[in-house]
Amino acid sequence: MFVFLLSSHAQLSQGGTPKSFTMSGLHSVVPAVHVGKPDLDKVLAQDKINDAMNKAYRVGTVQAVFINPGNSGVWDFLPDGSAIWRVKVESQDALAQCLYFSDYQLLPGMELFVYSSDKSFVLGAFTEVNNHPSKLMATQRIAGKELIIELFMPDRNADFGFEINGVGYFYRGILNNKTKSSGACEVNVACSEGDNWTNERQSVAKVQGLVNGNIYSCTGSLMNNTALDCKPYFLLADHCSADGNIEATTAELIQWVFEFNYQAASCGGTTATSQSLTGCTYKASDTFAATMTGPDFFLCQLNNEVPASYNFWY
Repeated sequence: MFVFLLSSHAQLSQGGTPKSFTMSGLHSVVPAVHVGKPDLDKVLAQDKINDAMNKAYRVGTVQAVFINPGNSGVWDFLPDGSAIWRVKVESQDALAQCLYFSDYQLLPGMELFVYSSDKSFVLGAFTEVNNHPSKLMATQRIAGKELIIELFMPDRNADFGFEINGVGYFYRGILNNKTKSSGACEVNVACSEGDNWTNERQSVAKVQGLVNGNIYSCTGSLMNNTALDCKPYFLLADHCSADGNIEATTAELIQWVFEFNYQAASCGGTTATSQSLTGCTYKASDTFAATMTGPDFFLCQLNNEVPASYNFWY
């Protein structure tokens, strides 16, 4: 039995089901793009040093690719003039993958889904609502070494922008799509210890941060301001925003992913769901990442208002 996690994992997505799930007569084989594996011996050696210094927790690296509907995958052309394009992405031994778009410009009516190869975990539909002036976009991770990208277009001859230039290769910090909601050193906020923090926990988001071609895992909180106008300011640690002395660029911040409500539904639960937003802009910070001194703060503003359905709190 398949379990579709469409509404619980929404980066301003529109929900729905990939058309290939319910249509017959489509190509049964989806061609794969094989993504290179990073030098994990070198990566883990660097991590050992950085972890000992309490620097940001790196969970993945970005592998360069060049994927678009013109050079990869398979097309299915439908009688009504519409079309479906699909491609599989395989990263050897990866615990999870995510996608980074260098050109994302969908037209009205177009739908993008990204899902695990067994169809048990689905992100989307992403549409023109996710277009950004920079043309950049990113997805949250999907567990496993394989994922499938599916793009539907109502007009097969439409001219649009769609190109993926990076695949996030996660090598640690990931169990599966049903990962534990808290670590061994943490308290599950759904347990009685969290009873006095039911408001505060709704402000917290897990951050999938992109810096210098690396992916870091951090957390932070929504912060109101003295005007109490609920601008979506978000506060996290400065050391999460830099790779050594290299700070996250404006383009990289546009591709950060914020997962709200990353928690289990009950104290004994082990299934963590989330609701996500993509992108932020820099507001203020100190220099802790470079100097290892100071208050260690990084303030940004989310590029989208937090939907009311996230039940958020400032």
